[in-house]
Amino acid sequence: MNIFRTQPEFIDMDPRIHRPKEYGYVVDPEFMLTRHEAMLPPDLIKGKRVVDLGSCLAATGAWCLSNGASFYKGIEIDDVFVKNSSICLNKYYSTESWSITRNSIEDFLGNNEEKYDILIASGVMHGSGDPLKVLSLFAGIADYIVIESIQTNTIFDQEILSADTISTLKNDPNIESFLESASYISVGPRAMSTSNKKTIEFSGLSPSMGAIIYVMKALGFDSNNQPYLKLKDLVPDVYAPDSRFVIHFKKNEHTASRKFGLNNAFSDSNNILDEHTWKS
Repeated sequence: MNIFRTQPEFIDMDPRIHRPKEYGYVVDPEFMLTRHEAMLPPDLIKGKRVVDLGSCLAATGAWCLSNGASFYKGIEIDDVFVKNSSICLNKYYSTESWSITRNSIEDFLGNNEEKYDILIASGVMHGSGDPLKVLSLFAGIADYIVIESIQTNTIFDQEILSADTISTLKNDPNIESFLESASYISVGPRAMSTSNKKTIEFSGLSPSMGAIIYVMKALGFDSNNQPYLKLKDLVPDVYAPDSRFVIHFKKNEHTASRKFGLNNAFSDSNNILDEHTWKS
């Protein structure tokens, strides 16, 4: 049973169903089911307390609660998403089993004192000015962390390399494994979608898949890339070495952690570069 069909509000009220592909993946029931089955398999979330950073319309909350999660908490800054996700969740689930909090991810991480079984950070890592600090804060909230993010590959920058060089790199049989393991943090324009069919461009940092695995290992977490491999096979137009990835991290009680620090690349002032209104 596909809950994204039986509970259609979580799809129908999501503005990303109309999002042009050049701005990111398009939401529909089949994609959402495939994505969640790989990213959050039912046996992982049953009986667990889950916190979801950047919860959007809380479709992930519907998935978690319908598969036996004991509690779901969504953190969302967009007023419309907060309102609509509360309406949708309230229609299908007891109000005692979920909570949606309007807050920025940074403020939540800085003030939260609760522990959760699972932390989900989907599509939010590339919006941070200090990703190493953010990952360190993740590690203090949950012992199991699911990170879904964008792989920004600066080696394919057309302003630096010629078209022939880029073509040669992309055809190299070793390029895929290199992209999936290389550890770097790229700096530049990033984008996120809003409830009013806009994509906002801003300055941000994007840690690569390899960088996140490296940092999380140093923080005492073992990594599992099976969700990524599954999605890479099922939806290769969305999940690939040069687009998106999903990695699971589980705290290893026998591994000591060490702290990281990185000064913000950008000030706390408004760093929005541009806005694009979708035409659908």
